[in-house]
Amino acid sequence: MDLINTQISMLENSGWSDEDISLFRLFGFKCGRCKRVKAVTIHEIIPKSKLPKSWNIPENRIPLCNSCHREIHDKGCKNFVSELLKCRLNPTLTKK
Repeated sequence: MDLINTQISMLENSGWSDEDISLFRLFGFKCGRCKRVKAVTIHEIIPKSKLPKSWNIPENRIPLCNSCHREIHDKGCKNFVSELLKCRLNPTLTKK
């Protein structure tokens, strides 16, 4: 089994939905922010409280590594909305 199929199998066995797996795949299973580390979670860019009817649409979600996810929450999610939306729109661009 190749690496991508192994990663997909692991995600499926961990309870991730098909939509989540597609999002991880779109970003090459890497963090959508730093692009260097394996993504382990999916972050909602605009929180449910601000986007109650469509917070979980794919365009509002981005895979992140633990380090980036922790930094975003520690420093305040609202401070990262613009950066994360740019990363989401350009999944293959590397962070500068």
